[in-house]
Amino acid sequence: MNQLLSYVFQGAPYLVALVLGLMVPVAIVTSGLLAEKWSDSSKIAVILGVLILGNALSVLLSGRAIYSQEEMALNPMLLAQDPEQGRGVWAGRLTSATILFVSLGEIFRWVTGRRKMPAVAKQLWLAFLAFYIASYWVGVAFATSRDIQLSWVYAPIAFAALALLSQTGLNKDALTKLEWVLVGILAASLLGAALLPGMTVERGYKSWIPGFNFRLYGFSDHANSLGIIAALAVILQLSPFVRKKPNFLFLGISLVALIFTQSKTAWVVAFVGVVLVRFEDLRGQSRNATPGHLSMFMVAAGSLLTALALIGLMLSINYGLLERLLNFQDAVTFTGRTRIWEISWNEFLKNPLFGYGPALWDLNYRYQNNFMAAGQAHNQFFQTVGQAGLLGLLSLAWYVYLMGRNCALSWRHTSGLAGITFVSLLIRCFSESPMRLSGLSGMDAFVHLLAFTFAAALISLPAGAGKRIVATRGIHYSEHR
Repeated sequence: MNQLLSYVFQGAPYLVALVLGLMVPVAIVTSGLLAEKWSDSSKIAVILGVLILGNALSVLLSGRAIYSQEEMALNPMLLAQDPEQGRGVWAGRLTSATILFVSLGEIFRWVTGRRKMPAVAKQLWLAFLAFYIASYWVGVAFATSRDIQLSWVYAPIAFAALALLSQTGLNKDALTKLEWVLVGILAASLLGAALLPGMTVERGYKSWIPGFNFRLYGFSDHANSLGIIAALAVILQLSPFVRKKPNFLFLGISLVALIFTQSKTAWVVAFVGVVLVRFEDLRGQSRNATPGHLSMFMVAAGSLLTALALIGLMLSINYGLLERLLNFQDAVTFTGRTRIWEISWNEFLKNPLFGYGPALWDLNYRYQNNFMAAGQAHNQFFQTVGQAGLLGLLSLAWYVYLMGRNCALSWRHTSGLAGITFVSLLIRCFSESPMRLSGLSGMDAFVHLLAFTFAAALISLPAGAGKRIVATRGIHYSEHR
């Protein structure tokens, strides 16, 4: 009997692996058949929305504790905790499984000829694929440090699905659904600040805002990650492409969360995004506006700018804010990022062609360099050159160029929202590394995927090639006759 049980236990892992292996093709076929039953906009909303919801659920279930800067300075090993520890890891796996299930269904339809990927979307996806391979799989063979993880295979699957869905699915319906997800996460984070402050709020923060010695992490990996979500929620609320007028409850929740995150990069993203989206809207309205209306607008805008300037001047005088900014060491070093950039750059110098490899700034790398405060290079340029060298940098440059070109060409048809999304990604790339492709998790990845989807939604033909403008659920694009 004991011998029989021994054989059973020894063979159980292989049996489970066999069953799971047989389930994968069944799941792909099932997803492909179900994909025809629901709209492309819903599938885009699921892929992008689940990415955010899964990250929030992972944080909630992880049971993490947020420590103050003083506590972390006294004990740097506190930073070694895994944000997806304990039960949170299962939320991450469920997130990846859901996104892969939806994405593989679209790829199945593509392979079987039931769906086609437009030429420009395919060009963008292939550029992404080159960047992905240079950043990870080339490093496995030639970089300084070599590592392989299963989660690396997820990204090209999800990006391929978005390239397939973007032409017909990226519309007001999809963006409105995403807006509900974003605001829901922000509202839950504000509620969490009251009910679970140890998990959602950092105390003792050295703020640039007088009297605010805390910052909101909410149900995200970091306050900066929640900040970019809040900034995009504000931009979507004010975008005429998404809605005629904002939902002021949603806008209020987004603005409060944006302020409490104290993410300077997110503030810049929100400011630039709102200015651009409203400028595009006003430019469209000005074609039918009377001179009197334009004069009233100029007076109102001038009054607002003057009021803001006076408020800034009073803050500088009363609180010494100007002196704090000029002498604030964190401002000079970009909150300690310059040291991280220096270490990443040194890895590039050691191996200029291929870099250190995908393990750059993982837990072991941080421990070896006695720098536990960084889980990434906190700059996309330094992340890419440090991780993948010149090969990664060249592939990144080509990919970013195509994405920017397509988003610029989509500007008019999306009332500026496509271009603003791309600009938001670029701003984010200065202080973070939102284009890392190690898996399907994290709110920073949402910005990257959203910009990619906007870029893939455009089909552009050379002048005189014979084209017509086709309106597809709110997205306009060109195609051959």
